[in-house]
Amino acid sequence: MSDPRFVPHIARRLRAFHDLRINAAAVVADCHPTTSSTAPNLNIPGSQFSSMGPSDGCSGLVSEPPSQWDAIFSWLAMAEGLSFAHDPAKQAAYDKVNFRTMRTELKTLREMCSRVGSPRVLCHNDLLSGNILVVQPEGPAPNRQSTSDEVSVAAGSGAAFQSSGCDGLGAAGPVDKGVTAAGTTSAVQAVDEQVLAGGELQFIDFEYSCYGPRGFDWGNHFNEYAGFDCVYDRFPTPVQQKFFFRNYLKPGELEQLAKEHIPMQESRSETITLAALEEAVLERLVAEACVFALASHAYWGVWSFIQARYSPIDFDYLEYSQMRWAEYYRRKDEFFALVDRLFPPSH
Repeated sequence: MSDPRFVPHIARRLRAFHDLRINAAAVVADCHPTTSSTAPNLNIPGSQFSSMGPSDGCSGLVSEPPSQWDAIFSWLAMAEGLSFAHDPAKQAAYDKVNFRTMRTELKTLREMCSRVGSPRVLCHNDLLSGNILVVQPEGPAPNRQSTSDEVSVAAGSGAAFQSSGCDGLGAAGPVDKGVTAAGTTSAVQAVDEQVLAGGELQFIDFEYSCYGPRGFDWGNHFNEYAGFDCVYDRFPTPVQQKFFFRNYLKPGELEQLAKEHIPMQESRSETITLAALEEAVLERLVAEACVFALASHAYWGVWSFIQARYSPIDFDYLEYSQMRWAEYYRRKDEFFALVDRLFPPSH
């Protein structure tokens, strides 16, 4: 997923996803036909908004779709009232959690995130490698020889793969057409000079999608560079993030943002080049992604409490929550400092 040959394709696909516009009121009416018999049937990926995970497809829909923050605080309210009386070991681990401190920390984090002014877009919220696919065409890609595995994929024989490990979500389920996870060895083997080998990169699994700050999607995706073995030192460097953002932004957009950045530099006496202004814009995008990477750790850290109590999956969600919060605190000072430097509080 972090392979620089794939990054431009992922970045551009994510931008296209963020640019989707959905009329939330129409979606609500479509789920409740008694409200409006003329509501259109909006078959758009990510249009099922639910702050509490899986639903009946309508119960999570509201006229103002919930954001990631709504989900976090809803899950936190649920987590505070849980009981693991049936499992003494889990109860002992749960009893060590200071939810009052956690709630205070989340409020501080939300305030810090608000300073970067991240635009509200349609977010995927779970862009890990298992949810990024390369869908192969019906026939072999032109101008190259296909391996036997690639032929079976191109023939549309179908493939099911497991998304297990770090995210603890279990099986991703079957896919109708032949697909290959972008983060796997088989996908890398299929990459030729055309990178996607004639296929098309697509996202799947919109269970957690909602409208919210775009920075959350960036930070969450960068956290997923850790892989299923959760090696968070793989979090992309500023240079790697800037490469992503140069591909996320549309042609000419970085230059336009740089020119809009000029008034912020007027107090300086030296001449600022366009390249320097573009670099300043990219640094601000890095800060936006990094502070929301902390929000991503908090999101899944709180989510894990609910899963620990109710999920049938054999996975230590309480330990996973501890790991996400540990990484949150490990990077907190560094990422908060970025925001303080580039987005100082207004007085």
